[in-house]
Amino acid sequence: MVLECDQAAAAAFVRTAESVRSTLLDQRILLDTAIGTALTDFAGPYAQVFVEGCHSDTDDYVTFVHALGVLADDVQAAALQAQKESERLQDLAAWRVREEEREVRRRQSAVTGVPALDDGFWDPMPSDRPLPAPEVSVSFFPVLRPRSSRGRYSGQSSAYPEKLRVFVTQARSSGAALTQALQQLSDGWARFVSSCGWVKTGSSAFLGGFGQLIEENHADAAWIEQIVAAFAAAGSGSLSVQTLDLVQTRLSPAKDQQLLLALSTLPAEELTAMFAASPELAERLNEMGPAMINSWWEGLNDPNAADRFSARQELLLTTFPQLMGNLEGIPYRARDHANTTALHSMLSSTQAESETVQRELFDAILGHERNPIVIADLLRRRDELEERESHLKNIELALIPTESATPRFLVSLTQDHPPLAAVSVGDLDTATNVTYAVPGMNTTTTDMDGWTRGAQNLQSSLGAGSAVVAWIGYKAPSVMNVSSSDAARAGGAKLASALKGLDAVRHSSLPRRGILAYSYGTTAAAFALIDPEVHVDTFVTLGSAGLPDFINTADKLHADKVYSGQALDIPLFLSGPGDKYAWMGRQFSEDHHVDPVAADFGSHIFGVDSGGDAGRPVTTHDALVSDDGKEAGYLDQKTESLQNVTWALRGEEDHLTPVRVPSDLVIRAGSEILPEVLLPGLAVPVPFLRGIAGAW
Repeated sequence: MVLECDQAAAAAFVRTAESVRSTLLDQRILLDTAIGTALTDFAGPYAQVFVEGCHSDTDDYVTFVHALGVLADDVQAAALQAQKESERLQDLAAWRVREEEREVRRRQSAVTGVPALDDGFWDPMPSDRPLPAPEVSVSFFPVLRPRSSRGRYSGQSSAYPEKLRVFVTQARSSGAALTQALQQLSDGWARFVSSCGWVKTGSSAFLGGFGQLIEENHADAAWIEQIVAAFAAAGSGSLSVQTLDLVQTRLSPAKDQQLLLALSTLPAEELTAMFAASPELAERLNEMGPAMINSWWEGLNDPNAADRFSARQELLLTTFPQLMGNLEGIPYRARDHANTTALHSMLSSTQAESETVQRELFDAILGHERNPIVIADLLRRRDELEERESHLKNIELALIPTESATPRFLVSLTQDHPPLAAVSVGDLDTATNVTYAVPGMNTTTTDMDGWTRGAQNLQSSLGAGSAVVAWIGYKAPSVMNVSSSDAARAGGAKLASALKGLDAVRHSSLPRRGILAYSYGTTAAAFALIDPEVHVDTFVTLGSAGLPDFINTADKLHADKVYSGQALDIPLFLSGPGDKYAWMGRQFSEDHHVDPVAADFGSHIFGVDSGGDAGRPVTTHDALVSDDGKEAGYLDQKTESLQNVTWALRGEEDHLTPVRVPSDLVIRAGSEILPEVLLPGLAVPVPFLRGIAGAW
């Protein structure tokens, strides 16, 4: 019998364990040295928090080094025991062979009568009692380390960031060395277990404990890295324990009330350091929900202040304009104040950077080297900056009121490229009728002024007490990807967030709420209106590029009433008035074929191109063409379309004009065109050619 225990594998594991023990001791010395460096010039209560957090694992290192020593000794002892058992088995097997030979001689002697030599007396039987198989097992579980004050400290602390970075660097280096050691230990243990089956091996939890020790090391590095970022942002200033506790978001997400309390009490420089060290905190604010944000913001009001904002609100709006200007739940005049500040800052920085790039480009072109790669990169950067400036200037232009003098407010402005924005024509904080106007394909903030003009037309038609938001708050698709609902799904989520923000701000006096969606904007708005937390009084579609296929009836939308207007669908090749593109958006889409003016959808259909006393007829797919010319878009002044949208958003359904069928085209009931149309002057139908072109 061969006993399963590879002595070489056991010896190799013992050597590996001793090597890992040495690595642990070396890394502990290096970490302690780095901690000593970090503590130089680290003053205040957070120095003690640091010591407690990063020194508390010393016992873990000592414990694990001892455990590995015990394990190595046990493996060595087990290997020796296995060797003894193997020798016993070999001796017993050899004795049995000899005994069998003696037994043969005894039987032969009995037959022949010739005495046989019997040496059994001098060859006693070895022990037939097996040696017990030893069990080799060790456990190790590191203690989770504290990385916050846990409410036990208060006051200010200061530190030298570069010296703290020494610890971060060493902690990461030690983590890498220990990770390699863990792999060696794990491999060695696996080889020992698989080749020494006779030895009982218990739990291998010590390997998991070692891995956890390494994770604690990485967590220390991440924690102190955020502390470094906070002190670096603070410059030579000190930071409170409250701030330093909050910045460690990677390890322990801040509690909502903790973060809101910090925003309510900490000085601007500490808040700046906090967000610089942990940008995740801004996202945490957005995740709280607009109702909580609104309640917190209202709690900052100063009832005795003559100004429109309290001192704390003003501090937040001017210090963090990009954050506060887009935070749903904050009132809209406050957001306008923040976003206008951000817009001016973005314009100034873009123009300054553009001037720098222009100078560098001039030098690169006229210089001796004339590196084409450098020149190409500068040209690309110049074009990007010019494009960004164009977007920002158009947003700025959209904020200038027309002769109606209705005030305009910049209620959102993002850092996207290009930036997204929303301009409200009318005061969202007080309006009794609020409409979000959602545009279609290819719309960017270079169109902000134009889309705001459409919002102005609608607001003027709705009258006093109304507000219409020109909402370019999503990345509208291009002609290359308009067939997909992906952009609509993302845009719908953002629109839903904006609507929830409105509900939170106006919770005590909800206005009449509506959505006017145009072209592909109807696809995006439909996604917003399936959110269970979103509800509007009125949803109006114009020239729809198709609603998602699963929204095949109006009652699936969270809107009390759904209205739709659609100019006559005509083929691309056909001249004359009509919408050449909306039907293409539906027909050629991947997943948004639903036509809201179809009879079985359930929308209230109104006319947009009847002519006569009904108003100027829509002659194209465009939203805006002219205010008084022969051609007109869906939102142009004095159009039947704009007037009917107004009636719908007011809830005055009885005033809507019906769809009237032009006499020069043969069409089906509703607004759907036959597969064939009869062209004027021809006696036979011409096939309805379905092509791809244009914007809807």
